Amino acid sequence: MKSIAIVFGCGGHRAQAGRFYQTFSQDECADFYGVTDEGQAPDWSKEFLLLEPFRNKYSGKCVSPIKFISNIIISYKFLRDNNISTLVSFGPGVAIFVGVAAKIAGCSIIHFETWSKFYSPTMTTKVMKYLTKNIFIQNIELKDSVPYGKFVGRF
Repeated sequence: MKSIAIVFGCGGHRAQAGRFYQTFSQDECADFYGVTDEGQAPDWSKEFLLLEPFRNKYSGKCVSPIKFISNIIISYKFLRDNNISTLVSFGPGVAIFVGVAAKIAGCSIIHFETWSKFYSPTMTTKVMKYLTKNIFIQNIELKDSVPYGKFVGRF
């Protein structure tokens, strides 16, 4: 049985995670797990991890170094306890904690740059490029500023 963790935020990130699940849940040999920094567990999530946000979206202030490390440890434990083999990220800052934990745990990592970005990558994508070569962009306009990304269109 394959175990896939999907990291998402609120709004569009959550909707994309749901569409991803609908597309890939046809594989009955996979369990799906959710990780976010806001909201309740989706119906499709076998287990769910709620972390604190990477940064305050109004002030821009990032978590302290202690909280950063704490969130990585919590994420690592969640990944190991659930035998996660693949992490799929849909762009929120919380994916940074889980991405670092997934790299340490030896998981495959797939990151989709958020569909709302057209001309510059998010901070999350700037970090994720050091954790995985599997970076997918949804707007062709990003190709110049994210040359390491693979264009896949909107998901």
